[in-house]
Amino acid sequence: MDSLPQEVVDQLCGFLTPDDLRNTVTISRKFQHSSENASGVWNAIWLKEQDIGMFMACYTERRWRYLRRVQFQTVIPPYEGDGRCRLKLEPESNYCRESERELHEKDVLFTNQIMWLFETLHTMEAKCGRGNIGLWIYTPVRNTGWRTCPHRKFPSWRLRLFNPERLPRLPSISTLNIEEGKTVHPLEQPESLLKIDLRILVDLIAKLPTLEFLDCNINAGGGWTTDYEREPQVIRHYTKDWAGPLRDSRNGFSNALEGASLPTSLRKANLNFMWPVWEVENIDQTMALPNLIGAGSFDPFSSSLRLLCQSMTTLQITAMIDGTLFWPADGAASWPNLEHLHVHFHMATPSGGWYFKGPEDDETIVTEATEVTASSYPPLMDTHDDEFWDDEASKYGLIFDSTCKRFRVKPDEETMRPFLESFAKAAAQMPVLKTACLWCPLQWDADDIDRYEDYDIEVELEAVSGSAATSTAWGVSYLGTGEEGANPLPGTLVGLPGVRQLSWATGSWRPDHELHDLFKMIGNRDSPLIEYWPGDDNCDYSNMRGKFGRYSLFEPTATGLTITKG
Repeated sequence: MDSLPQEVVDQLCGFLTPDDLRNTVTISRKFQHSSENASGVWNAIWLKEQDIGMFMACYTERRWRYLRRVQFQTVIPPYEGDGRCRLKLEPESNYCRESERELHEKDVLFTNQIMWLFETLHTMEAKCGRGNIGLWIYTPVRNTGWRTCPHRKFPSWRLRLFNPERLPRLPSISTLNIEEGKTVHPLEQPESLLKIDLRILVDLIAKLPTLEFLDCNINAGGGWTTDYEREPQVIRHYTKDWAGPLRDSRNGFSNALEGASLPTSLRKANLNFMWPVWEVENIDQTMALPNLIGAGSFDPFSSSLRLLCQSMTTLQITAMIDGTLFWPADGAASWPNLEHLHVHFHMATPSGGWYFKGPEDDETIVTEATEVTASSYPPLMDTHDDEFWDDEASKYGLIFDSTCKRFRVKPDEETMRPFLESFAKAAAQMPVLKTACLWCPLQWDADDIDRYEDYDIEVELEAVSGSAATSTAWGVSYLGTGEEGANPLPGTLVGLPGVRQLSWATGSWRPDHELHDLFKMIGNRDSPLIEYWPGDDNCDYSNMRGKFGRYSLFEPTATGLTITKG
């Protein structure tokens, strides 16, 4: 057996079952190497500080080459505990609110963990050479206990990363995944999910010089009001995401990107800032939104996302954005490499407006944006207002119901048209574009709005989705010449080589002549263009919410890595 070339042994082990590989691992050194590689035992690891000795000892230079996935759960210890894991509360002045000292202590804990993770991987690189690894970092889930004040279970202050310039560079990381630790329902569980500062994404990828794929699935917030029953308002008080930290996090992302040296190898990204999606859909659409861009004319966060992604080939974004994601407020944009673009946008705008309105122009439902001021931040010590709401919670409890105030199903021309124009202008400047879609989920559940309590919405919904379903979607899809796949682009047909396709899942809404001409410029203009509209017999517009929701440019593999379909 020792006379067989290593390549032959590798092939033999590739056909063996896990039980067989347990036996072949002891045949010879060659079979040990091949069996370990084929078994996948060393492909992935949950890295923990207490296991650092085992990690260093087990992952020799050979096994380091097998490693494809490192997972790391950041941890903020509970309020109640003992020994080193305890975070002491401030005196009575901070029963409800986190003090500045507590916030700083959390940031230090988080920073130390990220620093330890990067230094550990850097040490392994120095010992074993460059690897090819996907790094998963999960945001902290904090055990709050049942006796913790509900104010502390919904933190708006974002976790910060101190001194990111001190992080070592990691050439071994080809994929970075930032995900929320788990889905948490703080009203029903003794846990809370801590949000991270968005600029952390920039700080981390700047230290990954050979990064190829960025995957992010977090709830970045948007300032909207959850659909908890309005009376009593105690639940809404506790669950409020304060606009100040939200705006600062978005602006911090933009500021960090201005001076960052990003990896030129980064070509693919899935940037989901609205995870899980049901949380950002189930909102009260009658409530005002914060103006997150201030007196400016555009959203810095959207604009910086464009700068981050302009060299990519495959891009999937789920976020609250404006048109500067596609086209700058002044000047022009270039997308020379983009082949696949999938944008799921929220119906709210960063400036505090909406891309959609009710089916009737109703001046009684006008939600003027609220300005972000010094009062838009959580207090750093308890207030009389906190005491009042705690008393209300004692009276009514934390049992909640949902309100029915989702009525925005008709595009608002004032906000939607500039948004679509930016998308079309940018798509026309994507010379290798193969697929693109821009869409937003819509819901109709307006029984708690007097104007729409008995409104017959079926005709409008029929035009939007091909059925009277109250959960639907609104969007535009583009399919380039000869593009097909097992997961077809919503609203398009397969088997039409040499033809561009443009599908309008826009209900009864139609673009004006000028905007329509911009969309016709997308793709190779020497190729014929076929357009589909709701009501066309040759295109199925039923269940568009499901079709758009299931469509993705990426899919998980058996090893947990994410690959592109494009």
